[in-house]
Amino acid sequence: MKDLRTLSGDVYNKKAHFYKANLADSDGTKRTWNQITEDHGPVHILINNHAICRGKLVEDLTID
Repeated sequence: MKDLRTLSGDVYNKKAHFYKANLADSDGTKRTWNQITEDHGPVHILINNHAICRGKLVEDLTID
């Protein structure tokens, strides 16, 4: 995590947050998303290296 924050240039402000989720587990993914929004409020940037986004806002996407 420290290395990733260093690479993101955000070591001191700690505005980059990382969560690990098994996206094959839809209930777990929902819990992770709820935890993220509870911890930080609205998401402004999401880097998801698993799925293909088809031109929608994150909040308009379904878990499917």
